[in-house]
Amino acid sequence: MLRLVLILSGLGFLAFGLMALFDPIGLLTSFGLAVQDVAPMRTELRAFYGGLEIALAAVLLGHLGPPQRERAGVLIALVLYLGLGLGRSFGMIVDGEVTQVHRVAVAIEFGLAALAAAALFATRARP
Repeated sequence: MLRLVLILSGLGFLAFGLMALFDPIGLLTSFGLAVQDVAPMRTELRAFYGGLEIALAAVLLGHLGPPQRERAGVLIALVLYLGLGLGRSFGMIVDGEVTQVHRVAVAIEFGLAALAAAALFATRARP
């Protein structure tokens, strides 16, 4: 189960990062954001949403291996998904703007956080 969480998480971050790297404007448009297509903004989106997401994928996939290492990677995934889900939920509440994409994204983030927590619980050390 640990391995499944790491693979799903790593590939998810990788896919999102590659989309942001190669089509940052298209990615934002899919969230219903009207953006001005200017080079400095595209560069920032590529760096932060592309490069950072790809780096997170590398960290998570790099934790594949012995169970103790995989547990550490799944803990990282849990913290990442909770941060994303809580941040998105806060934004949805404070801003009052909720799209279908936001609903799906927050459900995926909290769903993967729950899966990571379940994997950690299932593989905990027993006395």
